Amino acid sequence: YDDIQAAKEDRAQNLAKAIEASFDSGLYGSVALFAHSQGADIVDRACFHLATSHGPEILRKIRIISLGGMISVPNIYRVTHN
Repeated sequence: YDDIQAAKEDRAQNLAKAIEASFDSGLYGSVALFAHSQGADIVDRACFHLATSHGPEILRKIRIISLGGMISVPNIYRVTHN
């Protein structure tokens, strides 16, 4: 269990860095993330990292579509649950 959580945290940090890079490039003003199963947890963690390092206003630039996520992504994000 601990190994899985550590791997998800690593993936979340990598996703947060990729999102930051897309914004920093100036090419994208917003991103859409599609999350399924464990991916919903990873996306939620990535958004937490982004909000912690850049402030909650960065979350307005992120749209999350959750398809059968293992967790319900909080509605503080722009999220659609299916």
